[in-house]
Amino acid sequence: MKLTNRVALITGGGSGIGRAIASRFAREGACVIVSGRTMSKLDETVAAMKSSRTQCCGIQADVANSSSVREMFAEIDRRFGGLDILVNNAGIGIEDLDRFNRTVEARGK
Repeated sequence: MKLTNRVALITGGGSGIGRAIASRFAREGACVIVSGRTMSKLDETVAAMKSSRTQCCGIQADVANSSSVREMFAEIDRRFGGLDILVNNAGIGIEDLDRFNRTVEARGK
């Protein structure tokens, strides 16, 4: 359990490489948040990780939309107090980098 007590966000986590990354992080003990545009795919990923005995959830968000990104990070802040790890696996960059930096910094305090 190398990642116990760490919170990880995997964007594009609903399928493919993102799902595989999320599963590995869960096996290593991280609390895993997967994000993507399609909630049903996120639900499938979360269901696949349930046997890992770590906390996992999906947050629907479109990283190409800055308001969606702000809402995602606000939800992460509320539920987990911030992030330790980001895997930006989605096919586009995160729009609100300032918000991301504040979220990561808050986790370190």
